[in-house]
Amino acid sequence: MLKLIIDTNIWISFLIGKNLKGLHYFLQDNRFQIITSNEQISELIDVLSRPKLQKYFSKVQVIDFLKLIELKSKIVDHKAKIDICRDPKDNYLLGMAIKMLII
Repeated sequence: MLKLIIDTNIWISFLIGKNLKGLHYFLQDNRFQIITSNEQISELIDVLSRPKLQKYFSKVQVIDFLKLIELKSKIVDHKAKIDICRDPKDNYLLGMAIKMLII
């Protein structure tokens, strides 16, 4: 099974409806496992709550979207202290990747 970590910006673009229909493939194909964390889910909730994005989707769509991610993903608690990303807020994504290498 191939494990995938998807950046929060990609998830947001997917929900907005940008040309990322291929994500449906990964969500439906059991050969792929989406990896996420509570930290990423919290970030998604924060970003999706921003007024400038709310014109693109309803609250019901956001709730359904978050349920789908939680249903189709393995949630990992990474605890790895990484500090090498250009965007320090993305260090947790590398922490998840390192955790998945260990498992």
